[in-house]
Amino acid sequence: MTLRYDEGTAAGGGGGTLGTVALVWGVGGFTLLLAFAVWRLAQLAAASLAFDWHAAHWALFAGNLLFMAWVEGYRGFQQSYSPRLAARAHHLYRHATALQTLLAPLVCMGFLHAPRRRVISAFALTAGVVAIVLVYRALPQPWRGILDAGVVVGLLWGLVATLLHVGRSLREGPSVD
Repeated sequence: MTLRYDEGTAAGGGGGTLGTVALVWGVGGFTLLLAFAVWRLAQLAAASLAFDWHAAHWALFAGNLLFMAWVEGYRGFQQSYSPRLAARAHHLYRHATALQTLLAPLVCMGFLHAPRRRVISAFALTAGVVAIVLVYRALPQPWRGILDAGVVVGLLWGLVATLLHVGRSLREGPSVD
């Protein structure tokens, strides 16, 4: 099923109770997932401050924050992932079935009821994130915390971008198919 915005419908028109539940559960589930990751990683980043940082640590910290803000936050979430998630949430709001409502976070994230290419890319992205997490876990502090701080910045940017895109999508209609 390809999700497409129907130009003939009002952007803010509701989908009834089922659509509202699907929207809240889909976006809320994704938001909780990101918020939990931010909370856990922020603790690891904060723990790295107990170590003595030298110039190399501070240089990596600054460079990593900027890099992750740009790559993960701006390019990854704001320009790519968040508009698609918002379009999918908007579609659920207007046309959700009971099964889609039950699985709304997975639908919003592109794991279900999406074109084959999108499903493959969702699973590939997830596999890539898992691989990076495994590599990060093997790093000693303070290096792990320094890198986790960049991920926290990227995820927070992504969380805000996603919520803004969802709000705009509900007001004006999705910005992507």
